[in-house]
Amino acid sequence: GLTKDPEKEEDPGKLKGPVMGKDSSMTIYPEKAQEPTMEQDSVGVAETRQKKDLVEEKDIGQDKDPRQHKEPGQEKDLGQEKNPGKEEDTGRRKDPMKQKDQGKNKDTWKEKDPGEDTGSPRIVDDVIICLKDLYASEYAHVRPLPWRDDLHPDLGEVFTNLQLQRRDDRGRFEDTATILSLADIYTSEGKAENYNNRPAVRKIRVEGPPGIGKSCSCQKLAHDWSTGKLVKFKAVFFLEMRHLSGNVKDAIFEQLLPRDIKTTPDQLWSYIEENQDDVLFILDGLDELTQRVRESTDVVDLIQGKILRNCHVLVTSRPYHCERDLEKCHEFYRIVGYSKENSAKFVRKYFAKTPDSAKKLLTLLESNTDLSEIVVNPLNNVLICVVWEDNKEELPSSKAALYQMIVYSVPKRYGAKQDLYLGDDNIANYIESALLGLGKLSWEGLQQDQLQFNIDSIREGYGVIADDMLNTGLLTRDYSFSRIKSTCYCAFLHKSLQEY
Repeated sequence: GLTKDPEKEEDPGKLKGPVMGKDSSMTIYPEKAQEPTMEQDSVGVAETRQKKDLVEEKDIGQDKDPRQHKEPGQEKDLGQEKNPGKEEDTGRRKDPMKQKDQGKNKDTWKEKDPGEDTGSPRIVDDVIICLKDLYASEYAHVRPLPWRDDLHPDLGEVFTNLQLQRRDDRGRFEDTATILSLADIYTSEGKAENYNNRPAVRKIRVEGPPGIGKSCSCQKLAHDWSTGKLVKFKAVFFLEMRHLSGNVKDAIFEQLLPRDIKTTPDQLWSYIEENQDDVLFILDGLDELTQRVRESTDVVDLIQGKILRNCHVLVTSRPYHCERDLEKCHEFYRIVGYSKENSAKFVRKYFAKTPDSAKKLLTLLESNTDLSEIVVNPLNNVLICVVWEDNKEELPSSKAALYQMIVYSVPKRYGAKQDLYLGDDNIANYIESALLGLGKLSWEGLQQDQLQFNIDSIREGYGVIADDMLNTGLLTRDYSFSRIKSTCYCAFLHKSLQEY
């Protein structure tokens, strides 16, 4: 039952004083220490254990705060374990290799599917399929006259062999024997080699007078790509400037793609940005772009290379229009129209059921210099056939006379469908009122730089003559390209007819 204070060092030379046991009546002297009895031994051991427990409890209470009662070497150990600058969220140390890996993947917490990248080719496969289907079906044939359902010649037969001229470095136009269509600019053997060796040639300007075949040539170019004849490009976007209402990115979806396409505009635009050398934009009729849209669209930036500067662009316009917008184009072509052989071929096709009439017309055209110059224009060639058929094989003497005859011939067809007899030189009063209304509509449209007219607005503004204006045959109907709300519009057969 002897106890010893560990805090005090014993002096071996000093005699110890008496130690009192639990029983105060028993005194134990050091010199004559008696052997403890079993009872005394048990009491002493219990007392020693009690004191030891008290000491341990005291030590634990003191060490709760690590800043108090530290042993000399303990502070250093604690400093090494603590990571300065980081909060101790858990009571354990973090694996430094794990921390490094976590830092590397901080922004990529989820592994991306390669097909989900915004510019992935897999994303735009559906877009390319839709474009090819559209060009192959919609642009395979042309309908030059809306009232002639039976006249829809193959696009390749009618417009492949339009003659083109290329302007040289001195500004003079020269014939291009190897280039018979816009597709030949990119595919003909001689030109293709020259084109591919000049990577800077990416922006091409094509001009021509009204009705010369600019739009149909653009359709033919898009159709050739859809049928595999223009393998240089992975994607071709054919946009009509008269229908443009905003930026190019939105126009692609409004004019060309179905509403349920899964690709988003941003995904497609990213693909175009990443594959610029494989993309061709066909921009038809820049001169028909309204001033209001011109102020907000980025199509001029596309032509001038301020955006998508490595994309290929082919843009058409009338002569002497949009000169400033097109001055940075790398090459300049001009469509000069039909050859005599092409004109004769179309006339024979138009009068396929009456070949004698076709033969007589061709004989007169060859003998009349003024008319032979008119029919090199594909639109005029069609109109000549119409007036020849409707006016007892009479021909106009000039282009103005041709348009005048058309303005009266087409409404006469409408009157005949209404079972109304019209004299040789007479038209019904209601048709004459409709023609006056169309004259006012065309004039106001040109003043406001407007080529399309809202049908509801025509009915509201022109009252009882509105239906006759819409049905005479001088206007064609079309629908807006809005993906939210489609609106019915109408336009003249051609801008040149509106101007007349």
